[in-house]
Order: sequence, then structure tokens, then C-alpha cells
Amino acid sequence: MTMHDTGSANSDTEQLIRQAQSGDVTAFDRLVRRLQDRAVGYAFRLLRDRADAEDAAQEAFVQFWHDLPRLRDPRAAEGYLRRMVFKYCDRRRRARSIPTIPLDHVAAVTNEDPFAILLNREQCQMLTRALATLPAAQQQITRLRYMCELSLAGIAAQVRLPVGTVKNRLHAARKRLRKELWKMADEILTETKPSDDGKFTGQVLARIVTEFERQLRADPHTANRALLTEAKTGLDGLIQQDNPMDFATVRSGFLLLTRQNDQPAIAALLMHFLGDTHSDSETTWAYLHMANALAIARQPVGAVLAHQAWEQWLPGRQPRLSSHWPYPPLTPDETNGYTALDDCRLLFLAQSAEFASAYLAAGRLPEYLRKMDTLLALPRASPQSVDHRFYGSRMAAHVCINNRDFSRANEYIDRMYSQGGAVSDPEERTQWRARTLGDHINLLRTVGDTVEYSRRVSEMRDLLADQTQRGKGDAIWVRSERHNLAHQLSLNGQYADALPLWEENERHGGQLNGWAYLLHAGTVWHEIGDRDRTLSLLRDAAAHDDRDMTTLFQDRPEFHAVREDAAFLDAVKKPT
Repeated sequence: MTMHDTGSANSDTEQLIRQAQSGDVTAFDRLVRRLQDRAVGYAFRLLRDRADAEDAAQEAFVQFWHDLPRLRDPRAAEGYLRRMVFKYCDRRRRARSIPTIPLDHVAAVTNEDPFAILLNREQCQMLTRALATLPAAQQQITRLRYMCELSLAGIAAQVRLPVGTVKNRLHAARKRLRKELWKMADEILTETKPSDDGKFTGQVLARIVTEFERQLRADPHTANRALLTEAKTGLDGLIQQDNPMDFATVRSGFLLLTRQNDQPAIAALLMHFLGDTHSDSETTWAYLHMANALAIARQPVGAVLAHQAWEQWLPGRQPRLSSHWPYPPLTPDETNGYTALDDCRLLFLAQSAEFASAYLAAGRLPEYLRKMDTLLALPRASPQSVDHRFYGSRMAAHVCINNRDFSRANEYIDRMYSQGGAVSDPEERTQWRARTLGDHINLLRTVGDTVEYSRRVSEMRDLLADQTQRGKGDAIWVRSERHNLAHQLSLNGQYADALPLWEENERHGGQLNGWAYLLHAGTVWHEIGDRDRTLSLLRDAAAHDDRDMTTLFQDRPEFHAVREDAAFLDAVKKPT
């Protein structure tokens, strides 16, 4: 069947197109699966490179998804997709400066017709010679079928013969062609078309998420968040098929679910992934994030058990992870990351405050601290171990504060001051000083040491002001520490002192995330009572976060009096 065949299959395809136009992602997923072989095969014949062909076809499907609602006639959709495939292939061809075959001379790739594939030059010549051995009548029909893309009905109309006669001549032509050629074409078709394991569909969904990210960067207020919901539906479909999933698809799914803060779904996705055998680095990555997702989802026992399962699996392994979130496996030529086993162990323990707190909630904090202290006492395994140890001390301090073990928390913070002070680079040393001050301020506020608290807050203000005067006020770490200090001041009831810090961040690139905009709005409402400004900030909070902010809004003490106000609730509702 070619892209232009008629009949029940086309009718079904048109129905899927109508459903996809109305936002049905399951229908779009089925549509991708139905058309992917033809689209990739067509791209392969234009580019003669499988990887490039799949990339071009995926780009075409994303464009297809974007433009689908505007297509008036579902019958024209396949032709439009075909033009998009050609468009993205042509872009790649121009970038590589390779010759291609004109659009009107290329046939569609199908499951039924291996001869539809145009091969590289040598193979194409072999196919041409083989076709030339056919009788003229068979040759004409074969070329109309495969070179001009005509359906059986179209060929019959062209040569003025019954459809049955056309079928018979095509059948006879196939029999006359050498078996070796048929085998060759069939093998290449198998190599060219995407597998049915969901990988191609997963890659299309990943590109849809990338399109959302692009929209978000352009304007968070107008980004189409339905793309995330739709992509998640497609991801759920991939999981339900119970097929093995490649790492690229799982990583894209993880990033999608992280943006939606769907921690149970993250844990389920990674558990599914771990059901198969993967590289040491991919397995470690999956265990790491599965344990963290369980911790954030308030399943502390599950988080601890996931960590223990990884520890039992680890001996004899050699995982290598990037030092930057989400810590993907390092490529063979990368060295700056978690390349030693002890560094990976530190990363696992120090990955988040939520994971550290899972050990506390599970009643196993002594075990967590014993593991952490053992690793911190070891000689440095790599140059990057300084960073890893600092964050290990930081998470240990955090969980000790939560456990109200203030003496031990202070020991870890002293270690952080020492670790940061030993850094040779002045800029990095300043960053580490700021991070340590932030945690120290949290400890002092919790303990109630007002004198030392005020002194450290003053030191932090001076440090941040100095960075702003140096023209670094919009640096991520500076904005992050302003955010942390403003939050600590608000927790201490010092809203008037917190407000200038929120405003400073707003002037230097905006708040870090939706949660920060919510805190900024609460401070404005508490201190000034400016309804319009507060509502504007709440809309910013909703635009910069893909969660429904309603519960977070209603839980904030600053909004207690307006927690049921319709205008406020409308401002924080989940964007669409």
C-alpha cells in the first residue's frame, strides 16, 4: 500500500487524523506508527542515511502535529506529511551538500513493496538493470507503481486496463525478477524501516516536548502546555506495550515527567526500564532517579530500598555519570563527572534533601550518616570529589537540622566552610561561601540564635550586593542565593527585608521558577496588599510551573484570607 492508496485503510487513517486534530494523543501515536515506515523510508531514499532519515522524519512528524489542527481535509494530511518529510530532508541535504532525487520521481516506501526503496547509486543501478529485463507491458506498470507512486486504480486508469489485469502483470513482474534482487530489497527494507518497539514514536514525542520547551523560552504565558499532557499520554502508551525502552526515550520521558512533577510516574517509568539489562551507567542513572522520585513522592521506605538494591548491584560495576543534573552517562571522551565508585556513592546520598530525609522518615538516619561519614573520610577519588564532598556535607547538615540534631548539623556546616575555603579559584570560593552561609542561616533561624543569625544575614547581604556591583547580579547562583535568603527571611517573619531581594531577582532575569514567583507574590501581598501586582505575580507563578499551583497557593499563610477568592484561584490555576 502506498501513501495514496484508497480503501478501508485510508478511511481508518482519516479517522485517526480527525481524532488527532481534536487533541487525541493516542490517535496521534497510532498515526505515527501507521505512517512511520513510509515516512522514514521516503526520507532514507532522499538522504541515503538511516540516522538522518529518522531525524528528518521525526522533525516532519512534529511539524505535522503542530499544523494538524489547521488542515481542513483529512485526506490531504498524508500528502502534507510527505511534503514535510521532503522539506526536512532537503534542509539536511543542503547542509551536507549531497545530491538528492527530485520529489516527483521518488516513490513511497511501504511494508508490502521492497522495490519501493531507492538504494545507493550502485544498488539503484542494479535495480534499474533488473527492471529493464521485464517485458515492456510489465515494465510500464512496474514503473508506474514504484516510480510514479500510482495506486492500482491509478495505474489502471493510466493504461486503460482493468485493475485485475494490472495486479496480474505486477505479480508476473515480481516473479520474473531475480530472487537475489528481491532478497536484497527486502533486507534493506528491514534495515531501513523503524522497529515496532516504540522507539521511533518515543523520539517523536521527545521532539514534541522540545517544541514545548522552545515555546516556553519564547513566552511562558503562551506556551502550549497541552503538549506536555499529550506527550505524557503517548509515553503511557509506550509503557503499557511492555516493550524494552531505549535510554534516550526513557531520559526524555523522565524530563517530561519531572517538568510535570509526577514523581510516582517517574518511579514507574524507571522501574520499567530497570526490568531489562542496560549499561552500568544507565542502570545507575535509573536507580538514582527512581530512589529520588520515591523520596519526593513521600515513599521513604521505597527510596531506601531502591538505594540498597543499587548498592547490592554495584560491586564490580563501573558507572560514569555527568556532574550536571540530570547526571546522564558520560560519553567515552568525557572525564569531568562522577567517574569513581565512591563519587557515585556520594552522588546517590547527596542528590537531594528529599532523599536524605527519606532515611530519616524511614527511621534509618544513623545508617545514612554512617555511610556519608565513611565516604567523606576517604581520600579524594578524583579532582571533582571536592564538589561531591561539599554537597555531601550539605545534605547531611540539612537532614540533621530536620532531626533537630543541631550540634551535629553545625559540625557538617563547619566542614562546608572548610571545604569551600580550600577552593583555589576566588569566584568558586565565593559561591561556596554563599551556599554555606545560606545553610548556616537556616540552622541559626531554626535554633533561635538571633545574634549570630543577624550577623550571618548581614554578611550574606554584603556578599550578594558585592556580586551585583561587579555586574554579576543575574548569575544563576547569585539569584539562587537571593531566593534562599529571601525565603529564610520570610520564614522568620521578616517580609519587609525579604521584599527587596525578590524585587532584585525580578530585575535580574526574573524569579527562578513558579514556586519563587508564588513566594514573591505572598511577600507583596503581605507587605503592600497590592491586589493587581499580586495577581500578576501569581499568573507568573502558574506560567513558570507545570503543576496546578492551587494547593501550594492555599497553603501559604500570606494568602489565608483570600484562599477562596475567585480571582486569586483563577490566577494560579494550571495553565493549558
